[in-house]
Amino acid sequence: DEGGADLTVESPMYIGSVSKQFCSTAIMILKEQGKLSVDDTLDKYFPEYQYGKDITIKNLLTMRSGIPNCNAYENAIFSEIDEYNTENVLACFFNQSLNFDPDTSYEYSNPNYFILACIVEQVSGKDYQAFIRENIFEPLEMSNTGFANEIKTDPEWATGLDYNELILPDSDVEMTMDDEIFTAKGAGDIVSNAYDMDKWMTGLVSGKLISRESYEEMIIDYSPDFSTHYGYGLMKTCK
Repeated sequence: DEGGADLTVESPMYIGSVSKQFCSTAIMILKEQGKLSVDDTLDKYFPEYQYGKDITIKNLLTMRSGIPNCNAYENAIFSEIDEYNTENVLACFFNQSLNFDPDTSYEYSNPNYFILACIVEQVSGKDYQAFIRENIFEPLEMSNTGFANEIKTDPEWATGLDYNELILPDSDVEMTMDDEIFTAKGAGDIVSNAYDMDKWMTGLVSGKLISRESYEEMIIDYSPDFSTHYGYGLMKTCK
């Protein structure tokens, strides 16, 4: 903005839904460790969910679950609840009817990735942010990358970033970082810069985090009848 710092490769930026790539990679890390399968159904992790036996982790990854990108998601995120109140957010999702039978269609839905982040926590026994930091940020030496809720405690990140008016993708709701609010865990919660994002893309493709086989699985176009070419948090842009 006017009077702000010049944009450089070190400038911090909210990366929005690119955050989903980190969440899907976390799932693949746990898959390679033998701790989960993408064919697991959600009732294994959320036995209370009425559609749990019909939806797989893979359905969440590929946006083919049928779980709506509902207003309840935004209401839950931006209502006055603290950032650890996961049960309230999940309840909003689990009380919704599906928009279609799982794996019969594609529809972009942020709740899919919030649920995946919760699965990462269940399986790893660690807080989602801690898992991402220990298994992705630190191995790739991404020292300029963190989470949106951390911005207000780090003055350096505020440089060039209007963190009081942070907007979630596909949302008209203003996200005020000065409030104790719930951020979009797994779906759009990361802040980084170009320097670190180069480390991320290079590390993901080169096998520093997951095998080449797992990476190839992530970039398959699972919904070829749609124009998005969506894989696991990644979009295949070339044939």
